Amino acid sequence: MAVCIICREEKQNFSIEHVIPGSINGYYTINSICVDCNSFMGSRIDIELINLAAVQFKRLELGIKGNSGKIPNQLIGSVTSDDFPNEKLVTRLDENGKIIVTQMSPKVEIQERDGIIKISLYLFL
Repeated sequence: MAVCIICREEKQNFSIEHVIPGSINGYYTINSICVDCNSFMGSRIDIELINLAAVQFKRLELGIKGNSGKIPNQLIGSVTSDDFPNEKLVTRLDENGKIIVTQMSPKVEIQERDGIIKISLYLFL
């Protein structure tokens, strides 16, 4: 039996705890935390740290995969800007999760006058 450094109780079941979560490349581990406290730390504290936007962006930039084997990507999808409210900013990633292209989606204008159809395509790169 040993004393858990978190709950300060004598316990038998201890597990390896990453001081910095493994999902953000933490490699320093300790084994002085009981299984219950380790579970609590992971589900209540570590999760808050790894879900911070700044941490997620850095993981994306560095290509750090989480426990699921995936790189978090807060850039999936599209957003609009105040400067171009009718346009969407689209971000594409390569197979490793690295940002490869960021562009404005094409804007298409279709006008018809006197039986003539004019199609204009604007690309924002």
